[in-house]
Amino acid sequence: MADTHHNTNDNPKGTSPVAGPVRRAQASGSRFSRSSTGTVISSADPYRSSENNPYLSSGEADGRFSRVTSGYVSAGRMGTTQARTRRRPHHLRNLLIFVALVGVLGGAGWFVWTHRPVEIVVGGQRRSVTVGTTLAEIRSSEGIECAPGDYVSVSGNVIREGEGNPFTAEVNDEHMPYEQAEGYGVQGGERIQFSDGDDIMEPYDVEVRETQPKLVMDGEWGSISYIASWGAVHKQEVRTGRESGETADGDVIEQGSDCVIRVCNARPSDGRKLVALTFDDGPSTYTQQYLDILARYDAKATFFCLGENIEAYPEQAKAIVAAGHQIANHTYDHEQLTAAPAETVLSEVTRGFACIKDATGVDTTVMRPPYGELRQSTWSETNGTMSVSVLWNMDSLDWTLPGADAIVTNSVIGIQPGYVILMHDGGGNRDQDVEALPRILETLTQQGYEFVTISELMASDESIPEECAAAYNPMPDGAIWTTELG
Repeated sequence: MADTHHNTNDNPKGTSPVAGPVRRAQASGSRFSRSSTGTVISSADPYRSSENNPYLSSGEADGRFSRVTSGYVSAGRMGTTQARTRRRPHHLRNLLIFVALVGVLGGAGWFVWTHRPVEIVVGGQRRSVTVGTTLAEIRSSEGIECAPGDYVSVSGNVIREGEGNPFTAEVNDEHMPYEQAEGYGVQGGERIQFSDGDDIMEPYDVEVRETQPKLVMDGEWGSISYIASWGAVHKQEVRTGRESGETADGDVIEQGSDCVIRVCNARPSDGRKLVALTFDDGPSTYTQQYLDILARYDAKATFFCLGENIEAYPEQAKAIVAAGHQIANHTYDHEQLTAAPAETVLSEVTRGFACIKDATGVDTTVMRPPYGELRQSTWSETNGTMSVSVLWNMDSLDWTLPGADAIVTNSVIGIQPGYVILMHDGGGNRDQDVEALPRILETLTQQGYEFVTISELMASDESIPEECAAAYNPMPDGAIWTTELG
């Protein structure tokens, strides 16, 4: 349809009184007509007009009508569609311009930020460089000379000189190998020092060598022996150079350790005068008498019991534990371990521990070998079931029945803090011990001594690790027991 000018009577020249020529909004016959001011009014709905509708301002409509703008009129649904169609490209163009502007500004900002100058210190001299400059570029621009490393064999012998890394560096006092330093980009504030290059090792093949632990004794004599470390397999690389053919030890894959048994006398670290009373061969009919005497003096003791006697006197074994004393193993039936075959040694030890557990519920790995006989080979035959072996410093010789006076003298003369006193609960007539015990307690108490258990005595010595002083220290998971003596 042709778009023609429509001249009104009030404007014979065909122009709007507001802004120039007015385009015809609809063809002849439309139900829309135009007002004298150029606003199109629906003849069917007079309240669309601002004149008749007080809620619309002059020249405005409710979204479907609009006022004359820039010389043309859009009105009604058709007028609105035309207006939106005409305005939409302008909005899209503005949005594209805005996005492009943001991109340009963001790109410019990013470029400025990534090319900003920063200050660093090279060899004690302050320098200004572009952020991200690598150490290799800095060394080159500064003309810093570094001697390259060599190309070496797995044993460290030089195969070719000068074919190693060209330099190394320290950044903020931390060593940085060439592989990292070459491409390191500075960020500002770094203190950089260049050094000669590292050697480069030839390519090599790897095998893993396993070394089994050994049983090692540490110390010559003492009343207490304990496992200071358990055995573990040592695994380490063995490298064979592909060019040189040489072999050498490489990285440690798993750190191994020997099973170390430390022999010592306990020394209370805080200066306290501590001693340990011990009773062998029980429990027996004398056990309760000992417990009553010890209770009167508020003293603690350790009872090394035989498995067969625990089976005979289970209530006495329970009474030892109930009174707060330490119960420990003295084998099952007092077999001399150093004269027994390996299977007997293991049986004597494990049966003794089992009897204690069955009667009292107590887990322990502390033992006193019968007759005080225990060798390195005997330790290996216990198969890791024992963690502490206890001998003595003061032998009361009560088993010889020398009389109460002699038992007291043998127990107190020359005693020192950390010493262990040997007495007996079973194995014969113990009347002399019952008579001597109160006198021993009184004499040493007057001298300032305190009576503690074996585990408490060990714990008082700071040189003995806490877990080693424990009454129960079984072989941990992953550890290996060894029968090879070192």
